[in-house]
Amino acid sequence: VAKAVELGVGTLVPLLTDRSAVKFKGEARDKTLDRWRRIAREAAGQCRRTHDLVIGDPVSVADLPAGVALCHPGGGSNWQGVSAVAIGPEGGFSPEELALSRPTLSLGPLVLRAETAAMTAAAFVGIGAGNWDVSVRGPAVG
Repeated sequence: VAKAVELGVGTLVPLLTDRSAVKFKGEARDKTLDRWRRIAREAAGQCRRTHDLVIGDPVSVADLPAGVALCHPGGGSNWQGVSAVAIGPEGGFSPEELALSRPTLSLGPLVLRAETAAMTAAAFVGIGAGNWDVSVRGPAVG
């Protein structure tokens, strides 16, 4: 959550998937969401962000809004104009979830842990949206 704030993510919505290890139910769900919202507020202050990261209620893959791309090995590589992505659980999305006819995007040739995938996707979205100057700069040579 803190890293998402630092990377400029506007909204984070927990995704309930067929292979989710964590089940958001009852009091545990509320405590987790409250904790994440507290972390988001603290991180916003630390990185001088002027607005808080919005943390929404959990949704299933089937309930994602149209246009949300699933990050999945073998997906596309054009991140230009992408504004919303879904990161799957360890083990990836189930065949049934992939059959929902959503666009897929690749995070590269390696299999990433869910938290690494989320931060990589946040960076790709920021770069694709033109939010960051990603030119490489180094010390002057001479």
